[in-house]
Amino acid sequence: HRLALRRIELSGDGTGPTIGSELNYVLPEKALRLARNLPAPEGKPIEIRFAERRMAIDVPSVRLVSQLIEGTFPAYERVIPTEFTRTWTVEIDQLAEKIKRTMILARDNAGRVCFFGDGDQLILTARSEEKGEAKEEVPMLSTGPALETAFNGAYVLDVLNALSGMGASGVRIEMTEGQRPAVFRSADDPEGYLAVIMPMALR
Repeated sequence: HRLALRRIELSGDGTGPTIGSELNYVLPEKALRLARNLPAPEGKPIEIRFAERRMAIDVPSVRLVSQLIEGTFPAYERVIPTEFTRTWTVEIDQLAEKIKRTMILARDNAGRVCFFGDGDQLILTARSEEKGEAKEEVPMLSTGPALETAFNGAYVLDVLNALSGMGASGVRIEMTEGQRPAVFRSADDPEGYLAVIMPMALR
């Protein structure tokens, strides 16, 4: 299981609810995928409008309209850990490269990549009964005692790609125990984006 949270600063034109009002809408995934391809001018804001059951995204010469999903989004705050005993800070490019290498074997084992962090080294391993074992090492900064855990490597790569797309150069991984959820944040802007990934069984 995994969850991602992004905080974005909004501006308003004074015709709708004031900034600071709490509005909750559930948008279809397909609409968001289409919105990514809208020809929005780089560096300029887009306009998002909400009606009772519909939403519209406006950019110059194009309007995307979609139905909203009825219902209330689950209380995601409950699954985001707030206390940690260990943190790992790693360069995104280096970690992504090493995970891609281990994924060659991890694909034969449900995508499982084992992470062992101790001091200034993060060791990644993956096993395949037919192809053997892969092992990669990545330098890091850490706090707290050594820890071993495992994640779906594809999930971690998705997070690293998202952070890289936002301009982050490092990722901070916050944990308590090997079988508890881990929080991934930008090392440069910890409050702007986070992802929670549930670990996999080590074996």
